[in-house]
Amino acid sequence: MKKLSQLKSLIILILLAAGISDSYAQNCTVNVGIDQPNQCYSSPLTLNGNSSGLIATAATWTQTGGASTTIVDPANLGTSISGYLAGNTYTYRLTATCQDGNVVYDEVSYTILPIT
Repeated sequence: MKKLSQLKSLIILILLAAGISDSYAQNCTVNVGIDQPNQCYSSPLTLNGNSSGLIATAATWTQTGGASTTIVDPANLGTSISGYLAGNTYTYRLTATCQDGNVVYDEVSYTILPIT
C-alpha cells in the first residue's frame, strides 16, 4: 500500500515537472484571407488583411509572385493594386514583427481571369 502511494506521488511529480517547461509561441498574428482564383479583370484588386496581438512593427504588404504590380499603400491593411493584367496570377505577403521578435506573415494569391 505504501509503495502504491509512493508511485502515485512519483507520477504526479513527473507530470508536474513536465508541465514546468519553457514554452515559446508568437504573440501576434496576421491574416490575409483565402486565395482568389476567379478575380475579374474589370473588378478592382484590393488586398484586405488584418493583424492582431502585440505588434512591434506594423504589418506591410509585399509582392512575392507574378509579374510586377504596384501596391498603392503597402502600410495600409486594405490597399489597392494597380498594373495587373488578365491571365496572370499574383501573390502578396503581409508581414509583421511581434513584440517578442517573431516575424509573422501570411500570403494570398489572385488569379486574374482572361478577357473573353
